[in-house]
Amino acid sequence: MGTATDIPQIIEKLKAFGEEKHIPEDGWIIGWGYDQDLIKEKRHITKADLNAAFPKRKVMLIHVSMHGAVLNSQALKWAGIDASTKTPDGGTAVSLPACLAAMSPQAC
Repeated sequence: MGTATDIPQIIEKLKAFGEEKHIPEDGWIIGWGYDQDLIKEKRHITKADLNAAFPKRKVMLIHVSMHGAVLNSQALKWAGIDASTKTPDGGTAVSLPACLAAMSPQAC
């Protein structure tokens, strides 16, 4: 996410992109390049972070490694993913309750 040094700056960059590109309320904002180790909070961005900033637009933020992403509730709903969705063979899906059971909230 370029020069962003914390989660609020990443959110602002995503919002600015949506406005600059005139993405409609029902459109997608897709960002790439955040690295939790390089931002002040030292944690992954969560669905809750994205939901607070984007209650209507679908948002996906892809990790710099390209091995993970976080989606907000609107994007997950569009994709048909909910708490009952099974993890695909060979894949890994981490939901907040599973994440909290396995490690600290900061790691989610």
